[in-house]
Amino acid sequence: MISLRRKLPKTSAERFALLVISVLVPLVVLFQLSVVFPIIHVIDIERTVSSVFLLYIFTNIAGNFWMSLLENSNTSRVFLPTVLKPGWMYCSFCQQNSPPRSYHCHLCQACVLKRDHHCTFTGNCIGFYNHRYFVMFLLHLFIGSVYCIVQNTEFVLNQVEQLDWKTIICLLLPLLSFVFQLKSHLTLTSMFVYSICIVGCFASITILTRQIIQLRRGQVGFEYSHGETKYDLGSWKKNFKTVAGSRWYIVWLLPWISSPLPGDGTVFGLDFETASDADVKSI
Repeated sequence: MISLRRKLPKTSAERFALLVISVLVPLVVLFQLSVVFPIIHVIDIERTVSSVFLLYIFTNIAGNFWMSLLENSNTSRVFLPTVLKPGWMYCSFCQQNSPPRSYHCHLCQACVLKRDHHCTFTGNCIGFYNHRYFVMFLLHLFIGSVYCIVQNTEFVLNQVEQLDWKTIICLLLPLLSFVFQLKSHLTLTSMFVYSICIVGCFASITILTRQIIQLRRGQVGFEYSHGETKYDLGSWKKNFKTVAGSRWYIVWLLPWISSPLPGDGTVFGLDFETASDADVKSI
C-alpha cells in the first residue's frame, strides 16, 4: 500500500467521480439516519437496528472503496526476471518483462498484475491485490442501495401524496426541480436521495453481475471480452479464492479481514485447495 497523495486520481474526470462517491454516499446515509428513520420507525429498537445495519453497510462500502483506491497491484510489488519466461511479455513502456495476465495501463503508467480494468471512480487499476475490495464494494453498494430504496419508498410516498407531472419531473430531474421549486425542500431532497439510490442500485448490480460471471469463469476483463477461459480452475470456489483469498467465506464481513492470496500475481493455474504455504503471500 502506498501513500494517499500518490494514489489520488490524476485526471479531472477521475477527481470528479471520486468526489461524487465521497459526497453522495455519506449524504444518503446521513439523510436516512436524521430524517427518514425517525419518521418511519416509531419504535426505538426498530430504529436502532435499522441505523446499526445501515452504518455497517456504509462501513463496508467506504472501507472497500478506499482499499480499492489505496491498494497497489503494480508489478513493482514483485521480482521480475531479466530473462523472458514462456508466456511472459516484454513491456516497451515499462521496459521490463511482465507476467501473464499483466497489462500496461497508460493512466497508471505501470503494468498491473492480473489487471481487470482501470476504475474511473478510484483512479486506480483493479488487479491482483485489490480485486477483492472492488467486488465487495459493489456488493455492499447494491445491498445498501436496495435497503435505502425499501426504506425510502414509504417516506417518499408520504411526501408526494399524489403522482402528477411535478412528481415525475422530481424523480427524473431532481436537481432541476430544486431550481424551479416544484415541491417543498424536504420532498425534493427525499426524491433526490431516492433517485441516487435507484441509480446506485442499477449501476452496482450491472457491474457486479459481470464481475460474478468473470469470477465464476476465472477471468479478468480482457479474457472476458475475448472469451478466454484457460485460467478456469474448474469450480467457482477455486476461482473465487484467486480473488478473495483463503478466507473467502468471511471477506464480505469487513474489508480489513486478512485473507492471504495464493501466489504473488505472476503464476496462475494453481490448485488453490492444495497450494503450499510457500506459495501464499498476504494481501
